[in-house]
Amino acid sequence: MSWLVFSLYLLASPGPEEVSFRSDLAPILLRRCIGCHRDERRQGRYALDVFERLREPGASGEAPIVPGEPSSSELYRRVVTDDPDHRMPKDDHPLLASEIALLKRWIKEGARYDADDASAPLAAIAPVQAEPEPPEAYPAALPILALAFSPDGRELASSGYHEVLFWDTETGGLIDRVSDLPQQVHDLDYDAEGLKLAVCGGRPGVSGRALWVDLMDGSVSAPLMRLEDVALAVAFDPAGERLAVSAAEGSVSVYRVLDGARLWRQALHSSWANEVAFDREGRWVASAGRDHVVKVYRAEDGELFTTYTGHTQTLPDRPMYRHEVEAAAFRPDGPWLVTAGEGGEVHAWDPVAFKAFDGTAAQMETRFKVASPVVKVSIGKDRTLDLATAPGRIFAGGTSGILREIIPGDPGEVREVGRLGEWIYAVAVHAPTNRVAAGTFDGRIAVWTIGDETPREWIAAPGLRTK
Repeated sequence: MSWLVFSLYLLASPGPEEVSFRSDLAPILLRRCIGCHRDERRQGRYALDVFERLREPGASGEAPIVPGEPSSSELYRRVVTDDPDHRMPKDDHPLLASEIALLKRWIKEGARYDADDASAPLAAIAPVQAEPEPPEAYPAALPILALAFSPDGRELASSGYHEVLFWDTETGGLIDRVSDLPQQVHDLDYDAEGLKLAVCGGRPGVSGRALWVDLMDGSVSAPLMRLEDVALAVAFDPAGERLAVSAAEGSVSVYRVLDGARLWRQALHSSWANEVAFDREGRWVASAGRDHVVKVYRAEDGELFTTYTGHTQTLPDRPMYRHEVEAAAFRPDGPWLVTAGEGGEVHAWDPVAFKAFDGTAAQMETRFKVASPVVKVSIGKDRTLDLATAPGRIFAGGTSGILREIIPGDPGEVREVGRLGEWIYAVAVHAPTNRVAAGTFDGRIAVWTIGDETPREWIAAPGLRTK
């Protein structure tokens, strides 16, 4: 081949494709950087959770990105420096050489943004990554963060590693596994007909998703929402037509199941929205927060109806206490919402009656002359991590490892269902079969027939070798 022909060949040959911010860089930033540099966690006063903020200087005052000039771009200098006080990610392994090379090329090529909306979160623009396959045999048991009975009570779904596991409630045998799910599955909920199982979770501080599994064919829907931190709770409405999701970013969103359209979103919690629940009529959505409050919204449009602050109070004989609210569940036999968390109390209250009692600032003096509509039941020093309700029954599990049945009243009745010796993260109840289940930190599932003292127990880790 002559030099002329060879030169023409080189000119005609396609060069390397331009680096894509959306496809190449956003996944790296989400995986390695966003945990410390997001809007509410701006270490060094620098955030890169959206492209617009990525270009804004942090505490150094230096431009993070100077198009065409990697050596003048503070973001690039921070990932290549040998100075441990300045290198990013701080106190972590450096970026891979291939990741640094992509960042350098992207800046040299002009630092172009190739997604539609520069104000959209990186988690929303990055390509959906296929989740790793769960292990065929688990090397260790994982905490059971979520449980849900199927509507017919024959199956119990539990959280796994990038999967949901389905168990026979009679035998404790494994029935099925569905994968391509978030790394940590934080919550599960069946629709009324048992055709869909809502799933939410994510990688803490990195990403979050909410979706559902079609139980007819085992397929996984596209994510309804994509977040920069985990989605913590999901709940179908009684008709199975809407799905509510709460997240670590403090948001609560409701989606239409038919087409996945978001109907409304509220971000009124100042910290994690730990739990979300619909009432039995689909009229209200409630969320429980790490910020010590419970919020109730109109399910139709998301308008805030009332905020319950009863888990934070000032009493005459002690200073103010501020208790995180971990769990919330509406009772199926009335309008009452049950809430609990820190503080060793379970509260039951009707949102409509509470709002009338809470009143306005102008009614503050008369408020103290009226009996509170909130019923509080003490359960000792336990921190409740999950609640489940059935007609006439409330079940609570938490850090004591005791599963309790609670009957609200004055002063209320508390019965021990069983002791598991480890934190109980998940509780589920199936009233028609008279069963209640609990999932523990050490990976056990226990199922009781209510009234029996001895549960059926198993380790929810397929293939785990035990001595």
